[in-house]
Amino acid sequence: MKKVLSLLLVLGCVVLFSQIASAAIKGTYTATADVSGSFLFTPSLVLTSDYTTGAGTITWSGITGAYASADNWKTADVAIKIGVTNQKAGTTVQLYQDNNNISNGVYQSTIPYYLAGGSTTHAGLVRANSYGGIQRFTMGNIVSTQTLVTVNPQLANYAGGFFMKDKQDKGIDGTSSFVADAPYYTILSDQGYLSYITAGGAGGFTPFSSGTLYIHFGANFRDAIAGVYGTKTITLEAINE
Repeated sequence: MKKVLSLLLVLGCVVLFSQIASAAIKGTYTATADVSGSFLFTPSLVLTSDYTTGAGTITWSGITGAYASADNWKTADVAIKIGVTNQKAGTTVQLYQDNNNISNGVYQSTIPYYLAGGSTTHAGLVRANSYGGIQRFTMGNIVSTQTLVTVNPQLANYAGGFFMKDKQDKGIDGTSSFVADAPYYTILSDQGYLSYITAGGAGGFTPFSSGTLYIHFGANFRDAIAGVYGTKTITLEAINE
């Protein structure tokens, strides 16, 4: 039986796009969960300049060519640093957005993007009041023990991480793809941290049980229309089976 633990990190971010894009984070930045005295999971926001200095805002700097019709992936200057102690069997950690939720207000995505094959997604940084969220920046993330990484999900063999997923994304059959242990959503399991997807569509994990992980975020500043872009929740959730 699956049980949702009392660990929930919710990050809200807003991008003010002009010459430089930034994402203002609001909410709780650290959380702990002790499961039977063994599993400890502590996230915090840190600057990627030293991975020690705390941060309250995710920012992107040096944005150029944002209006050009060409991919322009930039990695944020702030990452989530996670201390993990004694990752135990049956515990997973998922990462997702919830842009379709009405609580997002002006950043709500009611109109999804249609992807290759017919699946749909609400993920990304949504332009405020953009007719149901039809204007947005695509977002990505990469989870690893490494610092100074480049987020670009379009790179081969998942070298640049994965596209962000939303809780209301749908598969090609129109059903929800968000379930416990779902590939792409699950970034940490008793097998390790997510680093690739197998040929059969399952999550591929690099062995890991204790230590420090980093989640880096990126956005594709392509074909942007000037305005305010944001997402109110990026959620880390621990699930114990």
